[in-house]
Amino acid sequence: MKIAVMSPKSTVGSPESINRFEESSVEWLGFGDSYRLTTLQPGLTPAKLITTELRNPFPIFALMILRLAVTKDIPFMMQLVRKVIPLMRAAGNFQWGDDYPNPEVFANDITISQLWVAELENKIVGFSAITTDQDPEYADAGWDITEKAIVTHRLAVDPDCQGKGIAKALMNQAEQVAKDSGISILRVDTNSKNMATQALFPKLGYQFSGEIGLAKRPGLRFFCYQKLL
Repeated sequence: MKIAVMSPKSTVGSPESINRFEESSVEWLGFGDSYRLTTLQPGLTPAKLITTELRNPFPIFALMILRLAVTKDIPFMMQLVRKVIPLMRAAGNFQWGDDYPNPEVFANDITISQLWVAELENKIVGFSAITTDQDPEYADAGWDITEKAIVTHRLAVDPDCQGKGIAKALMNQAEQVAKDSGISILRVDTNSKNMATQALFPKLGYQFSGEIGLAKRPGLRFFCYQKLL
């Protein structure tokens, strides 16, 4: 399980410091508002841990947990889907509809262990499918779809929790899966009307590759982005 500590302030334990580490854990010291943050730096042996005691600044932080989804998560993910679809449609983005994504799609993702959820305060606030599935039309973006790649699909964030780094955390998880799998290519597509993801992906090091159509979503256009590790 991967834990990210989110805070708007640049203090010990903020994203600026946490994101430099592969793993982190937080332990309450058993009194007052004192906590211990333990982090393992990349490239160091597991025995080489950096431990910092955090006091007053720490309680303002919220813990984000990224984990593989389980079947009982599906109703909560569908609630999130029902929240985001009206906002997507209002922006002219008809990528999702009444038929997609659906519980059967999520159940299949869970069966093959490719669906990740983000939790804040024990509430699912985002999800993404981190897969190796490439649509045939990706070739129209100039990609060699015979190359193995980690592809992010079905990325969503609770509208009430936007601006908390949830989409970034899920995209970073895709990068971690790629590294763990020995895969050096990351790919993602997004609807041409989705301005939020079009702003996010370049910030994460993805480059625009081209515009395509998808047979499964006729009449819509999609932008393709790729990142090489």
